[in-house]
Amino acid sequence: VDCREKANCKAVVGGPVVYAESMVTNTVVELMKVHRDYKFDIKCSPLAELIDLASKGEINCFICTSDTLPDNFEKKLVKREKVYLCIPRDNPLNRRLSDYSIESGNFDKHFDYSVLDGEEFIFLEENQPLFRQMNGFFKDNCITPKNSVTVNQVSTALRLSIKGFGISLVSEDALENTD
Repeated sequence: VDCREKANCKAVVGGPVVYAESMVTNTVVELMKVHRDYKFDIKCSPLAELIDLASKGEINCFICTSDTLPDNFEKKLVKREKVYLCIPRDNPLNRRLSDYSIESGNFDKHFDYSVLDGEEFIFLEENQPLFRQMNGFFKDNCITPKNSVTVNQVSTALRLSIKGFGISLVSEDALENTD
């Protein structure tokens, strides 16, 4: 939506939970500081619903990580995102991997990921872009994960890891929104 020259502009923007609670809200807050007369509606929805809403003209734009959007959609790369391996605090692996623990933005050391073979992982549903990355990660590192729980949002996978159940791969925006 091009609102640069318009007063009282209204835009309906959306994204999956993790992006609606981070990039979308951050951007809306910044725009509202400059353009106090703008009105925004934010839709927090799964990707399939966002595509449907955009196709019907009910939202102006949305953010996602999918590379399989309809051809008639205009696509623009806005950010490359880091993905973190989140291992529950009490998992015995953490003692073995303590030399490799990182804080956000620090990427000095890497370990042999095959030590994760047989560990409990929280999977994302197949329609989630991070699902493909997880499968590639498992294949590239000879990991056969255990899986008891599948979720449809990265933020849910992260919450399960925080609660002590299973390893998850989590986008940096999901980590940014963690208390």
